[in-house]
Amino acid sequence: QYSHSQLSLVRILRRAVACSAGDPEMSSHNRYGRHDRRDWDRDWNDSPRSAKKQRGDGLQMNINHAVDKDFERKSFSAIADANVAALEGIGTGKAAALQKLGVRTVRQLAEWKYYRVAKAFEALSDAEVHNSRHPSAVMNANKALDRAHESKDIHSIMVEKPSALEGLADWTDGEFHKLGIRSIQDLATFKFAQMAEAIVELAEYEEL
Repeated sequence: QYSHSQLSLVRILRRAVACSAGDPEMSSHNRYGRHDRRDWDRDWNDSPRSAKKQRGDGLQMNINHAVDKDFERKSFSAIADANVAALEGIGTGKAAALQKLGVRTVRQLAEWKYYRVAKAFEALSDAEVHNSRHPSAVMNANKALDRAHESKDIHSIMVEKPSALEGLADWTDGEFHKLGIRSIQDLATFKFAQMAEAIVELAEYEEL
């Protein structure tokens, strides 16, 4: 016994086989005629694959307060690949500042090297014990920091300007200010980067 959806797929497959075998009942006229086309559409719409394509119907999920109105109906994947201005609250000024810092898309913001480094320091800051480094310890993050800041503890690093991170020149601090970021702590908790990161993560689990 076939289910209704299985029977729909069987009918589709039989038509395909008949067409390829030159079945006279599946002539060029019948295969593309009005009546046969309606049957084909009916069977396709009844198939499990069609049902899967329509899974968005009736869903309530939205992130309307996180994205510009034009992107409220878009998929996570489409938003991830859009310009950062797709995020609610990023106007032309913030978008221009991010572009000068090398960030153009939501995905690039989510994967932004400096945000990720700052976030890593922030995550470990509460685990640090003041003045308790073992004399033989070799732990360091020198490749992430400007040479002048390599010897500092995490708490001291967090209050430094973003340019304390390796690869950021002094002039970038002015662009960070336009984003409301004045310290590495601010960069670690930059809400737009957090939203971008969440969007890119959920895009990996999206069915399109």
